[in-house]
Amino acid sequence: MKRVPDHASALPPVGDRVRAEPESCAQFFAALDAAIDRRVSEREAEAAGLEVLAAAVEAAAAILKAERESAA
Repeated sequence: MKRVPDHASALPPVGDRVRAEPESCAQFFAALDAAIDRRVSEREAEAAGLEVLAAAVEAAAAILKAERESAA
């Protein structure tokens, strides 16, 4: 088995890392917040669609059950 080198030890200490300007950090986090909000909205829309589908399936099942009982 080939040993994978430990790249974590190759990272510079935290104090030596380049720090981003506060303005670019603010822009990054604003864009990140917008992306998260968009994804949450997409998931909420998907959940609402699934709830509508589930209600339609339940209604169809109730109709089939009623038809089966009336035929018996």
